Amino acid sequence: MNILLEILKGPLRLSRSRVEKYGAQYKVFGIFGVINYVIPYFMWSQQNYNDDIALGLRIIAGGLCVPLIFSSDLWGRWGRYLPLYWHLTLVYCLPFFTTYMLLSNGGSTTWLMNMSLALFLLALVVDWLSFFLILSTGVFLGWGFYTQITGGGAVVVDTETLYMAVYMYTFATLIGFIFSRNRQLLEDERYTTLKTLGGVIAHEMRTPLIALSESARSVQESFTPLLDGYKQAQQAGLPVQTLPPHKVAYLKELPEDQQTTIQGALSMIDMFLMNLKPLPLDAEGEVCSIQACVDTALEEYPFFPNERQLIHWDCAHDFNFRGNSTLIKHVLFNLLKNAIYYVRAANKGEIHLWTESSGSVSTLYVKDTGSGIAPRVLPRIFDRFYTQTRHGTGIGLPFCKLVLEGLGGGITCDSVEGEYTLFALNFPNIRAKDKPALGEWSGLQSF
Repeated sequence: MNILLEILKGPLRLSRSRVEKYGAQYKVFGIFGVINYVIPYFMWSQQNYNDDIALGLRIIAGGLCVPLIFSSDLWGRWGRYLPLYWHLTLVYCLPFFTTYMLLSNGGSTTWLMNMSLALFLLALVVDWLSFFLILSTGVFLGWGFYTQITGGGAVVVDTETLYMAVYMYTFATLIGFIFSRNRQLLEDERYTTLKTLGGVIAHEMRTPLIALSESARSVQESFTPLLDGYKQAQQAGLPVQTLPPHKVAYLKELPEDQQTTIQGALSMIDMFLMNLKPLPLDAEGEVCSIQACVDTALEEYPFFPNERQLIHWDCAHDFNFRGNSTLIKHVLFNLLKNAIYYVRAANKGEIHLWTESSGSVSTLYVKDTGSGIAPRVLPRIFDRFYTQTRHGTGIGLPFCKLVLEGLGGGITCDSVEGEYTLFALNFPNIRAKDKPALGEWSGLQSF
């Protein structure tokens, strides 16, 4: 098993990078495949009923598509392998299957047209690099399978049909790429804009905020001797302006309040930039304690007055996971920010965090009893750039999903509008002998 995983490490890395950048229509293609690869077999001539190989290939294709339909529920800790499974399924269902059927049917017009449809569909669902890799692999395997089954029988196609096939294949591919890239280009441009904006924020905002923080620290260090001098001047009867006690107390607390506000702004900038960073692939990470991660997040989150008291953290069962404490902290930052927003919007509710373990999975729950999420919105909350808030960017929850799936776990959301929102963060359990340690992956890139 370990040898197989080592062999698949390169394709796995490539598949994950392409899916993270260009997306994958798992469920839509899964439903299409289950319907398309079985039902049409029984819609054509009676002679096809005797083609056991074609029927077997169709059943396999339909079976491969079933896990894609349940991609968000069925994969769990194996979610990191879903992109590779997606690309392998496309190899089998589109170029491999269609190439074999085209050759086994003697280059018939029907299968020449089906090949053009397969090319068009493939161009719609993947990027250009994945397209050519999947196409070349599938065609080669389809031809190899055909030669093994038939002994390499020749397929004769007349010149006119061949020219028409080349014409259809070329334009089917071009049309698929042209019309499928519009939305992707818009998302890429928006993502690039956000990254550029993030760089501007990091450069233009951090420097003055850090300067203000240093100024506040200097004021805080100087306030005690200044206050002593003020008191001594009053006692000596010198002509100094008298300050009310509440103003003295306010001035004494002001530098610390400024420090808290500045650190909160810096934390929000860090969270925004972290949401835009590419995640490290195939990084094993350190063994972390979920209790330590939550405690750190609650300690460092920039709460406004009276917000911390909304949080109730019950860690009846601590558990360890292998990953990155910094990434998990920012996942919790995103979830806390959303929960506080919806509690404030509803003008009611609290936020509860607790843990549970069952079998091979441990779960951290984050629940708020605020305004909840509308049923029409709930299926799309993990889509990149989808947001229903006025100042939202739509990158926070997709970031959370990528982090949890990268650990071999997952994140789900259940909500009843007007009552509650519940996020479940699932972590695969590790061996009990592993010791918890707050470590970080060194592969994080920075702006």
